[in-house]
Amino acid sequence: MRGEEAGRTKSDETRERILVAAVQRFSNFGYRRTSINDVAEEAGLARATVYLYWKSKEDLFVAGLERFHTYSRSLAESAAAKKGSAAERIHGMVMAQYGASSDIVHGTASGHEVFQANLKLGSAFVEECLRHGEELLTGLLKRGIRNGEFDLRRSSASAADVAHIIVSFAQNSLLDRHHTPASYRESLRKTLNFILDSIRA
Repeated sequence: MRGEEAGRTKSDETRERILVAAVQRFSNFGYRRTSINDVAEEAGLARATVYLYWKSKEDLFVAGLERFHTYSRSLAESAAAKKGSAAERIHGMVMAQYGASSDIVHGTASGHEVFQANLKLGSAFVEECLRHGEELLTGLLKRGIRNGEFDLRRSSASAADVAHIIVSFAQNSLLDRHHTPASYRESLRKTLNFILDSIRA
């Protein structure tokens, strides 16, 4: 860790400072009501400094999305790699990754607007994140089948199909404006239990 910190330049630190400020500002005020000036003020920097790194608000927003999706992926990978049964690791992975998204979408003032802008401007990141999540889940489900925890022989679905169902539910439920972070997690937990109970050996 110290080696990584020592290798960071002042430019890297400034870029990270801007990104943190951008994520904070976009989450609280939305894409439309956030300007480069606002982000610069949040970061405690001059507007010209922000423009040295990004040419437009859209470029900055997309960079913030990339940062968040990288963070989200790392949460999923860490949870999937922990010890425990396949079901426990699936729960941990899905709740960690999508819980973090819900904290912004359902837990901030302009989370839903940010989510819609995310789908529009960051579609490539969204697609990659969904694909990555399905691959991790498929691997965990297959591990559960090999270990005798799950049995898909009663179903016409494959491990990849089940993974797709889980990811689709988690992603689409983010669109529900009635959710809070707590209610989203509870709904996700119950749905995961239902799906995994239906394929237990």
